[in-house]
Amino acid sequence: MLPSVFSLLLLLFSSVSARILTPGIFKRSTDLIEDCSDETYMVEIKNITLTPAFPEPGKDLLIEVEGELKERVEEGAEAQVTVKLGVVTLIRKTFDICKELKDNDFDVQCPISKGPLKITKTVKLPKEIPPGDFRVIVNAYNYDEADLACLRAHVDFRKKRPGLLRQD
Repeated sequence: MLPSVFSLLLLLFSSVSARILTPGIFKRSTDLIEDCSDETYMVEIKNITLTPAFPEPGKDLLIEVEGELKERVEEGAEAQVTVKLGVVTLIRKTFDICKELKDNDFDVQCPISKGPLKITKTVKLPKEIPPGDFRVIVNAYNYDEADLACLRAHVDFRKKRPGLLRQD
């Protein structure tokens, strides 16, 4: 499960996964992603689109991200990822961003130049993802420990019963 889920998260923050907290700057097609950065972070997201808008285990997920890097991302950049199911922490791990980009065949590789970015990636979500209400927290840092991005994601893989409305 981890490589595909991490690929999704890695794409979201390694390319442009945080935004400046200015109302109206960040356009998104999904409520699954929440920014937890501020104006000091090195990445500004302008748009994230997930297709389908609500991911399903065993199916493809198309991720389109547009944004702006304020500074170059160098070798040594890391991401601290925490995955929770309810209040229980399932995974807490630090990843080498540049290694993950290379190992997962992203079209963006380190060093990543400052300036505008647009990345599109399709990932196949494993069908073995257990039913549950998952929360993911990602904090990314450049080689010099400067804040790159902060991202929170919420994905509910519990089975839906017909006639019930989704409520968060």
